[in-house]
Amino acid sequence: MSDTWNLLDASVAERARFATAAAVLALPAAPAAPRNAAREVVRLVTPEGEYFLKRYRHTPLKHRVRNALTRPRARHDAARESAVAQAIVARGFATARVVAVGTRGAESFFLCAAIQGRALAQVLERRRGDGRLLRDAARHLGRLAASGVHLPDLSADHVFLLDGGPPWCFAVLDLTNGVLRARARPADAVRILRRLALSLADLAVPPRLQLGAALAYLRAAGLRERAGRILARLPPGATHARYQRPGRSDAYARRAPRRHAAELRLLQRVLPDLGGRLVLDSPCGAGRIGRFLATHEGARVLGADRAPAMLAGARASGWTGPLLIADAARLPVRDASVDTVVLFRFLHHLHPRRAKVVVAEAARAAGRAVVISFFHPVSAHGLARTLRTRLTGRATTRHAVTVRRLRGWFARHGFELAQLAAQAPFLRDLWVARFERGRPR
Repeated sequence: MSDTWNLLDASVAERARFATAAAVLALPAAPAAPRNAAREVVRLVTPEGEYFLKRYRHTPLKHRVRNALTRPRARHDAARESAVAQAIVARGFATARVVAVGTRGAESFFLCAAIQGRALAQVLERRRGDGRLLRDAARHLGRLAASGVHLPDLSADHVFLLDGGPPWCFAVLDLTNGVLRARARPADAVRILRRLALSLADLAVPPRLQLGAALAYLRAAGLRERAGRILARLPPGATHARYQRPGRSDAYARRAPRRHAAELRLLQRVLPDLGGRLVLDSPCGAGRIGRFLATHEGARVLGADRAPAMLAGARASGWTGPLLIADAARLPVRDASVDTVVLFRFLHHLHPRRAKVVVAEAARAAGRAVVISFFHPVSAHGLARTLRTRLTGRATTRHAVTVRRLRGWFARHGFELAQLAAQAPFLRDLWVARFERGRPR
């Protein structure tokens, strides 16, 4: 592929500033998103304004196939994103202004101006109960889908409220995987709504408001008659919210005593010495694990959970230590302020994107170790669950993760695997591990 550099919707000053790919790459830049093997995103601040440069190091094979077989057809990822952006604008919707697109060898470049506005995620952080705002955003996305633009990577971080326009005027980002179709399709709606639901759960948006937004999207997309089947394939609301229902926390505290005893024996196999140590049980639920941790001589146990009903259940069951209302992804403790963080029977409830955030937060809070349970993907239980999900078409409520992937998440924060145990390897899916900070090789 020959080197190219095409300036598109650029002012005179921008044409001088961004005259060539080399000139753009020479500008001071700061990372704007996590880097992966295929691309990196950097932020550029110039006298002309703020810009973002996506640098695609190569176009993966699956993207080349998609770019050749679906609209808009393109030779590389930057051209695909540019073509999707132009299609969005042509349909009367807003996105980032594309300044330039280019290639250098196998690399491709996409340069756009920053959207003047705030991400929906930022607004919802302060206004979680604003159902009207959420429904309006969902209707906007539904109308975009009805126009034939499918954006599977949309989340609350990629929808923006524009500054200076009519109230709640929106724009969208993250267009690389966009596809142009004749009309909205149920399968596309499922994927988009699943992604949005995960991002809204991260923001603690109540499930009833998530449902209202999903219905608003489907009506605007012209999929109202398929709503029942589509909604059945979406993940449930936030886990902590389910335990606010009357009786749920009590039922959880009393469930399967024989299985609970077996799980405690498994947990004991990887626990470090807790004598005299401060231990954080997150989320602590109704206190089943925390009470067990407190039996270790001298251990001081702190419990944290997002569901007040679970904390009340823990206190009623005899928990005497401190309890906090807290999200496992945002713990209200200082760095390395507890000796050990225990995350038991929790990670499998989380999508990998959310699970990685929870792991990072546990690693931040733990001074010595993190003890974590997870579902292994290679097991009879796991395969049966996968088959059931495929046959029913419903969204999975349990997520598995490999040991290799978990080790990678912890390695980023200076932790190494110290011990690993399984209840029944490759038969049952429950495994536990202990990761320790700065453990020598």
